[in-house]
Amino acid sequence: MSTLLLEAQTFHTARVHELNREHYEPGAISGAGGQDYFDFIKESLPPGRAHRDEKRNYWTSVSRVTALPRALFVTASSGPAGLSGSVVNLETGKHEFEVQPEHATALNGRTLIIVPDRGQQVLAFYERAGGNTSGIELRSALKADWRVKYPNVTLHTSWVQTKDEFLTEADLKGFEVRRHDIDKATDLPEDEVIGTLSWKAVAKRRKVFSKDLREQLLQRPETAHEYFSLDPRDDDETVLDLKLGSMTKRYIIQTGKLPKVALDLGESVADEDFIQACRDRAAEHFGVDWNPNWCSNES
Repeated sequence: MSTLLLEAQTFHTARVHELNREHYEPGAISGAGGQDYFDFIKESLPPGRAHRDEKRNYWTSVSRVTALPRALFVTASSGPAGLSGSVVNLETGKHEFEVQPEHATALNGRTLIIVPDRGQQVLAFYERAGGNTSGIELRSALKADWRVKYPNVTLHTSWVQTKDEFLTEADLKGFEVRRHDIDKATDLPEDEVIGTLSWKAVAKRRKVFSKDLREQLLQRPETAHEYFSLDPRDDDETVLDLKLGSMTKRYIIQTGKLPKVALDLGESVADEDFIQACRDRAAEHFGVDWNPNWCSNES
């Protein structure tokens, strides 16, 4: 099973307050001497490029690159290094290959980066398979290359969220009230060592709470306090455990910040289907500004 993560990349003047920043079009970044970001990623991600995250001891290498008119399709493998173990045949249960600390257990993943010839946003699609997301590892390498070559321009990345879609379609598996201000909880034993108090309700296995309750919680977070017979406090957090398809995500209503939401791709997705899934999502994101020729593989 693999899923698809969507990220936006933008460019602006570095080390400048947000109100005074200049934002650049990726096709011709004036703050970087007119550099076309598409040319930059083609130069930075050639087949055979390897990247090692020394802090996490994580290895990533590029195996295949296909350049489309304004998009780069990359297949890379990534995984942890420096561990001992073995590769097991699932049919026989036998250990067929010993993994030593000088090896990296790398899994393949695909990435599609679309660099429009207009507008101010690049879209990057990352395949997450088996817990690995090689594209995000390569993104770290790209950002490092960019900082060295163009220190006066910031390459900013952020996850694209479809908040309304996620919150209205996801099932409610549980909800929780978190209280961080424990100084007033003088009736509790050892209250001087308590960091957070929590009241939580979890649905039974294969059950979910009603959509009406989910809507009530989203519109009035105090609904959770009423459920637990609590008096609301200013610093309380109301947390929802939401399930959409095979994914369960945690959403804190007070911050309004969603975790990155992944699109299910299914099993054994062919390259053409992967690219098509990215095209469909990109078309939704860009709307009327979408140009299908940006990532067309037709000659």
